[in-house]
Amino acid sequence: MEPLPTGYLQVTSDWWGLNSISHVGTWDHYVCPKQKGDGVVVYVLENSVSLNEKEAPGFAWVKTLTDQDRIDFSQPSPSQYESNHFHGNIVLSVIRKAAPLATVYVLKRNSSAEQLSAAMERVIGHYKDNHSQQPALLNCSIGLGTDRTRDATAMIKACFEKIDEVMRNGILVVAAAGNKPVREVTEEMRGECRDYAELASLKSLTKEQKEEMDKLGETLNNVVKPAFPPMHPRVLSVGGYDEKFDCRKLYYGTGNSVPAGVDVYAPAFDVPVPKMKVQVQEQGRLVLKDRVQGRDFDQGTSFAAPLVAGCIASYLSSLPPQAKSDLAGVWCRPCALKEWVIKNAAPIQEKGGNSPPYRAVKNREKLGYVIEVERGTQSAPPTNQAPAGNPTQQTVRRRGPIDACKKDAAPVAVRKYS
Repeated sequence: MEPLPTGYLQVTSDWWGLNSISHVGTWDHYVCPKQKGDGVVVYVLENSVSLNEKEAPGFAWVKTLTDQDRIDFSQPSPSQYESNHFHGNIVLSVIRKAAPLATVYVLKRNSSAEQLSAAMERVIGHYKDNHSQQPALLNCSIGLGTDRTRDATAMIKACFEKIDEVMRNGILVVAAAGNKPVREVTEEMRGECRDYAELASLKSLTKEQKEEMDKLGETLNNVVKPAFPPMHPRVLSVGGYDEKFDCRKLYYGTGNSVPAGVDVYAPAFDVPVPKMKVQVQEQGRLVLKDRVQGRDFDQGTSFAAPLVAGCIASYLSSLPPQAKSDLAGVWCRPCALKEWVIKNAAPIQEKGGNSPPYRAVKNREKLGYVIEVERGTQSAPPTNQAPAGNPTQQTVRRRGPIDACKKDAAPVAVRKYS
């Protein structure tokens, strides 16, 4: 077994957090499938990541599509070397922990909807040419939002169909839901994005269709202000919660009324930042030094999404023969895989909460199999205590079903295997 790269995440103290995917000193004891994501491909869209071995030791395992993607994606001044400079390195570390043997590619996504669409086109082409017979995921710890300078309808036209194309080619898109508590994302909002995209794709519109499209466009621009990819209804949208199982602390999509439009939730606080080095000017020359600025821990749905993506990769690689037979074709039918992940989650009811329970996906010896709790109610355990018999559980929670994919995916039979 290869030695641990120094850039890997470190163990945290609470069972609920990312210690459940740490390998530090525990290669032989880590409770994940022995396949560890082997044979699964994970593409990562990023801008802020360093693959310079001197600056970011331990990331030699990361692949790129072209030499252009090999350059350092961010080159801030020394005063700007904070943890956000290495956003992508944290994302990559999380995936590596959850699926250490998965094949991981990182490529630039840049900042516009058109550039996001172009990056996804590159993913599709690379997958077709190199990995078309393997399960694949696309992690997007990004969100192109709308503001005064960005028109929601233009963004939908630019990238909605491309996201659909990624999914049609058998790649499940896993996206961070976002960190701004500005609104509640609902299933209806995600559906409106789909409806607008479908109308916009028509070569000609009736008067009624034009009126409906204009009305949807006004709603999307002035009310919803969607972010992509997570607002796309077929994407697996990932929210985050803290050590108290609080999904409402920072993140939108967790209102008190209808089920939220975020599909699943995962730990998103106290995420360890890899130990990086920075280049600083000393006596007229650049010198590498340990990073002293910035935080040792970060937070955000950006780091919950790769946790889920890595979990799915480990699950796909670990399917026993009978399960592969039962789930034939699921890995290449992203909507079916998304629904399978959601359906195999188990409820955890927030203490004192009257809302429908969130959902938890078990990551233990066989990731993704039905968790050993009754469906219905279960209080979240204290943060200093793991659930009985499951000391290293990492959880993903959701509130209610998203049925955007139902017309594309037949129900999937699910069995529990020992």
